[in-house]
Amino acid sequence: MKQFSWYSLAMLIVVVFAGLEIFLAMELTLMLEVMGASTFCMFYLSAIKAFFEP
Repeated sequence: MKQFSWYSLAMLIVVVFAGLEIFLAMELTLMLEVMGASTFCMFYLSAIKAFFEP
């Protein structure tokens, strides 16, 4: 129980001081992940299209 209280206190301190930055970092990471997947699909489809066009 004592160890849990120290961990929860540390988590609370981190969330209070860096809460907004944590959420912004998660949002930016998600945006980069989506952009990477869409860019891969775009290049994949354009390569297929270029292969079949004369």
